[in-house]
Amino acid sequence: MTEFMQYIGEHQKSYASMEEFQARMKRWHGADKYIKAHALTKDAEHFSVRHNKFSDWTEEEYKGMLGLKRRARNPDMLWTNQKNETMLQGVPVPTSIDWRERHAVTPVKDQGACGSCWTFATTAVLEGAHARNTGQLLSFSEQLFVSCVKNISDYGYISEPQPCCGGCNGGDYDASFAWAGNNSI
Repeated sequence: MTEFMQYIGEHQKSYASMEEFQARMKRWHGADKYIKAHALTKDAEHFSVRHNKFSDWTEEEYKGMLGLKRRARNPDMLWTNQKNETMLQGVPVPTSIDWRERHAVTPVKDQGACGSCWTFATTAVLEGAHARNTGQLLSFSEQLFVSCVKNISDYGYISEPQPCCGGCNGGDYDASFAWAGNNSI
């Protein structure tokens, strides 16, 4: 109970009733059990799992916050490799890469209550690519994509004219990649 109370204080939680308190505590204990079990696995060598503000949420609450809206693609509009890249033969591929050690990822960010996970996927890829190409790690703006890519339907989606991106109401990271490729950011 003490650890749960610390969690409540750290994440400034408040519950409307004793029933909600007990239900949230039960969810938190389930997450705590998962975290402790993970620490005993081989995966713990590669990544850690800790409590966060979602530890007392239900799956439905968490899924309701996510904003990825994948659309069926128009096969005539699919992107093609225009760089004429060559596959390397006989080059060993590492079993893992820690991009933090290569200074190609920014610290963890928080989308808050905005269903903008699609913009975080976009900025993470663009930040990493920029860091690998220039040696300079920058933090790009998710808000730019939330503001500028919403209500756009011009990316080859079969569902046009249905917009693919609705700001905090979800979107598709492919559209934001296309938007970034067509705009100076």
